[in-house]
Amino acid sequence: MTATEPVASIEPAAAPEFATLEDAVALDPTDAVSAEALARAYLDAGHPGHAVAVLTAVSGDGARMPVVLHRLAAAYEAMGRIDDAASTARVAIEHCERAVLAGDTDGGPRTCTASQLAAYETHGRALGYMRQAGVTRGDDPRRATAYYRARLTARVAEAPAP
Repeated sequence: MTATEPVASIEPAAAPEFATLEDAVALDPTDAVSAEALARAYLDAGHPGHAVAVLTAVSGDGARMPVVLHRLAAAYEAMGRIDDAASTARVAIEHCERAVLAGDTDGGPRTCTASQLAAYETHGRALGYMRQAGVTRGDDPRRATAYYRARLTARVAEAPAP
């Protein structure tokens, strides 16, 4: 599976949505917004491997966008690749923290909000709990417990002081 290989045969009912996004990604490998949307559609359809293929093929600055890295971490998690998910989530958090602290609110592609940062941190904590529990499958019921524990310690998103 490559980022430009069609997947209409996987989910025929969703073929138009997949086809439009696949075309956008194939035409511009730096289009991280379309790649993230396609990866999200793949994840929603239960195809995390396809999401990983699309997101790892993103080139240029888009590959460092916090939302792209976060979605990649979610795809790895769904595949049971918890170590890869945790390390990717850490990078997403670092990039997001930098954007928030720099006041990167111009609406550009690398923008990250305080609420996104809080969500990414919660995801990172959940992945840490999954690692501790030895989760190795995307369908492991202990994932729900990990998210529950992570939400107990979630912080309220605040914008940095001016």
